[in-house]
Amino acid sequence: MSSQESLRITLVNANADWGGGEKWFWRASKALLDRGHDVTLWAQNERLISRATDDGISVKRIRIRNDIDVFARRAASRALRSKLHYIFLMNGKREARVVGVAART
Repeated sequence: MSSQESLRITLVNANADWGGGEKWFWRASKALLDRGHDVTLWAQNERLISRATDDGISVKRIRIRNDIDVFARRAASRALRSKLHYIFLMNGKREARVVGVAART
């Protein structure tokens, strides 16, 4: 990125199955990385993780079992403290509830 500041963007997709949403997250992560942003993908799906890793995208494995998964919230909270994040893109309500709460604490 030449004229704009690089942003730290975290994309969160905790679906276990591969589908259109996971393919979109992979493509969006790659496009944002190619534009010079600092992109981290939090994912559970092995195919998504593999493709992202092959494309040079930073990946953190996350498993969110339900909307109040305290273990996932604790892991997210630790990861959030280690690096300032500007933008979060969540796949669904479950991710938003767990990671959103972790971001506020």
